[in-house]
Amino acid sequence: DKYNMPYLRDYIMDYTCLADVAETSASWGNLEHLYDSTVEKMNKLFTEQNTKGYLGCHLSHSYQDGACLYFTYAVKQTPGKEMEQYYQYKKFITDCFVSSGGTLSHHHAVGYEHLPWLKHELGPFNSNLLSKVKTQLDPANIFNPGSLDPERVHPFIKAYDSIAD
Repeated sequence: DKYNMPYLRDYIMDYTCLADVAETSASWGNLEHLYDSTVEKMNKLFTEQNTKGYLGCHLSHSYQDGACLYFTYAVKQTPGKEMEQYYQYKKFITDCFVSSGGTLSHHHAVGYEHLPWLKHELGPFNSNLLSKVKTQLDPANIFNPGSLDPERVHPFIKAYDSIAD
């Protein structure tokens, strides 16, 4: 049941299984390409890593001009490399979204793990505008300091070379 998978994540992690969700959105004209491309690339990754992975997707929100695709994925964990593997998959699926014309996020919002892609998604003008709004509304920088700083480096998501500029 696709709706229970997020709740099962912690349970199946006890059995050395990585599981997570990732969501994106696109216009109706690009949605099928985004879906097909992400599924193809994720399945190729499972094959390259010689593992059986699970990948599910449903359309969670729809609008006049597009929709949100909500992916759930799971794969056997590599003992001792759990966090590195998690971020490898997080980076990989986000790269799939961005390279196929999808957004970084939909209703989960953009957080620390999405920072490497934020500048690309916003573009220079909007990135600068966001920074100025943050400075005006929070001059003491007490609300989530650094959480929207696209220059902040994530400890596991370091390789930005696959992100299109």
